[in-house]
Amino acid sequence: MQWSSISELSNGVEDSKLDLFAQVANTIADSAGEVIRKYCRKKFNFLVDKEDLSKPL
Repeated sequence: MQWSSISELSNGVEDSKLDLFAQVANTIADSAGEVIRKYCRKKFNFLVDKEDLSKPL
């Protein structure tokens, strides 16, 4: 099998497209990290509307 360019990987994806994909993935991960850090190590109060609290929901 021959590749059209040396920058093309074995799966057929060019390096430039792979770099763009990595940039997008990193941006998404950074954004998700900003959101989740707001809730990290915080206590949550759960409202349970159940009379018998001795048994799980």
